[in-house]
Amino acid sequence: MKKLTILFAKRLDYESSSILFSDFCKDCNTSKIAQSLSSLTNLSTFELQLVLNSFDQQKTLGICSVLENCKNLSTLKLQLNDNEITDDILSQMCQSLSSCKHILHLELYLDCNSISEQSVTELGSALSKCFNLISLEFWLNDVTIFAFARYLPNMINLRNLKLHLGHDSVSEDQQKQLSIFVLKLKKLVQKQITIY
Repeated sequence: MKKLTILFAKRLDYESSSILFSDFCKDCNTSKIAQSLSSLTNLSTFELQLVLNSFDQQKTLGICSVLENCKNLSTLKLQLNDNEITDDILSQMCQSLSSCKHILHLELYLDCNSISEQSVTELGSALSKCFNLISLEFWLNDVTIFAFARYLPNMINLRNLKLHLGHDSVSEDQQKQLSIFVLKLKKLVQKQITIY
């Protein structure tokens, strides 16, 4: 399996891409990033670490392009925590995620961003259309996870679930409600719910 570990792709036949932008990318040319990401069309695995950045329209378009153009994408890890992701940015990503029909494994880190309950609801709706999804790991630092959780029963093939909720004021009733949604996952083999 060919693996892309450099920042800018020049070939279109990579099957796996692992791109780490991290801190240094704050000042980098976002149009080149978007252009590079949009050239990736044959990926089955895509991992993007974009942590502690100012998220802008160009980066969003690049990520959305990968999600929409990689029809064989089966494994996706988006580590987008500690960015300035807004509802508008997440909404664009949700539209693209709903086109990932073959995705099996998803890790999504959205903690420490500016995301509302409405956007998290939209994300839940988008992922419930990914019928082949069998493994989900999701990080969020707000009680908006409960807006997402009501879509869990629609993820009918989910076998592995890890939810990480960064919030210290989750009530017992909310924890029970979350457990009820998780119990509706009939094929679930492994679960981990962490409130930190």
